[in-house]
Order: sequence, then structure tokens, then C-alpha cells
Amino acid sequence: MRPHHLRQGFTTLLDDRGEMLASLTLAQGVAAMLAFYETVRVDGRPLDEDGDMVLYEWMRRGDALHVSLVRQAMRDDVDAVIWQLDLCFEFETAPDDLPDASRWCPTPDAIETFGAFVRESAAYRFGMGRPARVTLKRRRVN
Repeated sequence: MRPHHLRQGFTTLLDDRGEMLASLTLAQGVAAMLAFYETVRVDGRPLDEDGDMVLYEWMRRGDALHVSLVRQAMRDDVDAVIWQLDLCFEFETAPDDLPDASRWCPTPDAIETFGAFVRESAAYRFGMGRPARVTLKRRRVN
């Protein structure tokens, strides 16, 4: 798959799973993004050159908590264009003692360990309720 088609590919996967973006829970979103990363390769860069990775991150924004899974892919050309697909879950409140954090999954071979980290994280456990908003944004970073 070409990097700029990531959004379309992910929404197709959601459709195939019978899930809708607006009603995803964090658990469903994590499962879908990890399945997408594990099964769909991005054309252009070898995995061992950080050409296709997933970032899990959470941060407080005011009183809200944002939890994201970001698929990042680079095209192997002169400009080294970086594309990101950001699946973000916004919760209206966040625990006061939850520090911002993140972790990369560098290859699909690491998906089991990465998935365990995600599911054991404090942000994931807190985010088991219904999010206030779910967004999916595709962006070119450079």
C-alpha cells in the first residue's frame, strides 16, 4: 500500500470488521490498528530502516486525555516524505497523576510485546469507558 492511502486502507479494515470510527472504543481501536499494522505493508521502505512503525502515546490537554495510535510510514525517495495516520481517542477527563508517555513499535515482529504494553498501560485502563470523540487524521509531516 502506498503511504498516502493509509487512511483509506484503515477505514476499509474497519468496514470489514463491522466497526464504525465514531463508535470505536479504545480497545476496538487498538485491536484494529494493530491488526492493520500486522497485515498491511507500506510500499517504499524496509521495516529495518524505520520505514513503517506504530506509535502509542497519551497526553493530557487541559483536563482531557488524548490517547493515540499513530502509524508512521516513509516513502523511499529523495525527499523522504513521512506520512502519519493518527487514530486519536479523546476523553473529557484524565487522572491527575497520569504522566504523558509514548512507545514505538518498530516492526510487526514486535507487535505481541507492544500490544501487551498498550493493554497494560494506565492510559489504556483509564480509557476503557466511551471516549468523547474519536478522530482519524492523515497528515504529511514534511
